[in-house]
Amino acid sequence: MTWTLLVEPQLRRGQRHWVVDPVHSRAEFNVANFGRTVYGRAPIRNGRLTTGPRGTPETISGTVDLGAIDTAHARRDRDLRARRLLDLDRYPLMTFTADYITDLAGEWRVTGMAQVRGRRVELICTVTRFILGPDDTVRLLAHAVLDRREIGIRAPELTIGRYIAIALNVLLRTETESD
Repeated sequence: MTWTLLVEPQLRRGQRHWVVDPVHSRAEFNVANFGRTVYGRAPIRNGRLTTGPRGTPETISGTVDLGAIDTAHARRDRDLRARRLLDLDRYPLMTFTADYITDLAGEWRVTGMAQVRGRRVELICTVTRFILGPDDTVRLLAHAVLDRREIGIRAPELTIGRYIAIALNVLLRTETESD
C-alpha cells in the first residue's frame, strides 16, 4: 500500500488544507504506573494537514489540551497538574509541528517537534491508517512514543514508566473560509 491514496477525488479538486474536527478527534495515552498500565485521554483542540499539488502530505500541526487530561481517576488527574509532573497550570497545551513526512511501507512517518511542559523535543509519529470518509473527511490513526525524561519529568521508573505511548484518532475536514 502507498499513500497515493491521497490522490482520491477529494484531493484532486485542489483542496490542500485540512483542519481537525475537535469534536470527533481524540488523543489517548498509556504509561506504566507502579507496575500497572494507566490509560488517559485529552482533547485535541486544533490541527491542520497541508497537502501538496499531488495530494501528498507536506505539513502537519496540532494542539492537545493536556489541561483537560482525564485518566478516570480524579486524584491522579490532580497529581498530573503538579509542577514536578506535567506542570499543567503553566503549560496546559502540547503542540506538534512537522514538515518532514515520508512514506514507509504504506505508513507515514511524521518527524516533528513537540512542545510539552515548556520543552521542545523531537517526536516521531506513525500514521497507520488513512480512511477517506463521506462529506470530504479523512480519518487518520497515528501513534507515537514520548520519553518523559526528555520533557523533564524525573521519577523512578517503578512509579512512572519512562515511555508514554500516545495514540491519535483524528477526523480532518476540508478547510473553509471560516476556519
